[in-house]
Amino acid sequence: RVIEVLKREHALVALKKIVHSYAHCWRTKTPLIYRATPQWFISMTQNGLLDSALDAVGKVQWIPDWGQARIELMLKGSPDWCVSRQRNWGVPIPFFLNKETNELHPRTPELVEEVAKRVEQSGIEAWFQLDPAELLGDEAKNYRKLSDTLDVWFDSGTTHWHVMRGSHANEHDFPADLYLEGSDQHRGWFQSSLLTGCALDGRAPYKALLTHGFVVDGKGRKMSKSVGNVIYPQEVADKMGAEILRLWVANTDYSGELTISDEILKRVVEGYRRIRNTLRFLLANTEDFNPATDSVPVSEMLEIDRYAIEMVRTLQASVQADYDRYDFHRIVQSLQNFCSEDLGAFYLDILKDRLYTTAPGSLARRSAQTALWLITQTMLRLMAPILAFTTEEVWTLMARKIAHAPESIMLSDAEVLPVVADAAALGDKWSRIRSIRADVARAMEMVRGEGGIGSSLQAEVIITAPADDAAALRSLGDDLKFVFISSAAEVRDGAALEIHVTPSAQPKCERCWHQRDSVGKDIAHPTWCDRCVANVDGEGEKRVYA
Repeated sequence: RVIEVLKREHALVALKKIVHSYAHCWRTKTPLIYRATPQWFISMTQNGLLDSALDAVGKVQWIPDWGQARIELMLKGSPDWCVSRQRNWGVPIPFFLNKETNELHPRTPELVEEVAKRVEQSGIEAWFQLDPAELLGDEAKNYRKLSDTLDVWFDSGTTHWHVMRGSHANEHDFPADLYLEGSDQHRGWFQSSLLTGCALDGRAPYKALLTHGFVVDGKGRKMSKSVGNVIYPQEVADKMGAEILRLWVANTDYSGELTISDEILKRVVEGYRRIRNTLRFLLANTEDFNPATDSVPVSEMLEIDRYAIEMVRTLQASVQADYDRYDFHRIVQSLQNFCSEDLGAFYLDILKDRLYTTAPGSLARRSAQTALWLITQTMLRLMAPILAFTTEEVWTLMARKIAHAPESIMLSDAEVLPVVADAAALGDKWSRIRSIRADVARAMEMVRGEGGIGSSLQAEVIITAPADDAAALRSLGDDLKFVFISSAAEVRDGAALEIHVTPSAQPKCERCWHQRDSVGKDIAHPTWCDRCVANVDGEGEKRVYA
């Protein structure tokens, strides 16, 4: 319309259209008109507020550490702090200004206190409904009541005073252990909390500050209703369960953008199933185990069980350190790898024979169950902050076996694992054996692919190895075959590692599926091998290592 008037009055010198993104409302996508208004500022240089803030920044733990440089840059680029806003809602700035000079009333501190008393009694509307004459008397005709409100970041930035040390002082310590929010809050809540903290106490109100990125879709686009790419947390929880949502959050590196999509959630479900299935196995195989009466002293446990305790001790130390650093995605990866690699592909795979074929109360089986019990107890406590529902579900089953067990897993202390003698040497030895075992598995797979064997128990293995490797393998004695899950295993000395896999010619035991020459030699059990006969009717086989 302005242009139309200019044209009509022949006063338009020139007209040119340009395309630009400024200024418009990012939410409504409509143009904006800026207007100049007076604002209220807190000086950053007067009384040394900026210096105090920069000093406090250096004493805070920043997670990720780039957050420190980000907030320092913002502080140095802001000589003054604008705290006023022209809104019809919020906490008022209760000032009276001279109508002619715009100067504050000389009794401003006293008047602010009077307004605060009224707000305390009647709420924030007490200011907006206040007639200036109630406080100023005859002076009211010379003053106007300011309609500006405080920046909302000033409200939230002072919660360390009016919440942590005010309304909820009995629930909080000061300073806070951690402030947590998105990266945009370096300009908002993080900064306003820092500045008000330095003004009031000469320090930041937090010991550590954690910054996370924003949730985006699978293509890296910001979630937007107008685009239609929003994934709602409640819908995920309703469809897949809250544990999946919690696991996705923990498994995502929050230092950058957090990507979510249906495909990503499906992978999270797979990871969750791996953990849950591991817990099911551990529960099932400790069902008849009473830790008070059936536990085996660590010095009497089989060697691989002692090694398993050291594996979970390493996991425990790693995860606890990651919790201290808030590296949740590393925790999830460690737990999933432990379930799939250390347990599923190694320890539990070897353990099945001993759990299923040895006598129920034998040392061999009770040693395994002792290790499984300790592993389960440790894993539950490590998982609990992330998989709260799952661990609570398992705890209700296991706590019945624990004297004076706390009502919830959340109230239990960290599991104290028994000390394993010569742990370092044990770890080195079994790391070497695990490496060779992986080579044996690949050799078996090649023979299986050629149709030579079906299951690994149909195979016999001959390993030629250098002295150190050969010594580690021979130290397991006859238990070596259980580590390889083969029916027989032999070690020979040689210059390099060589693995020879052949199908076993021995008959198959109906009970344990091992192929042994002793099958058919017991009249009472003609389809069993000698060790199964001993495990059922005799004193049981002697297992020392695996």
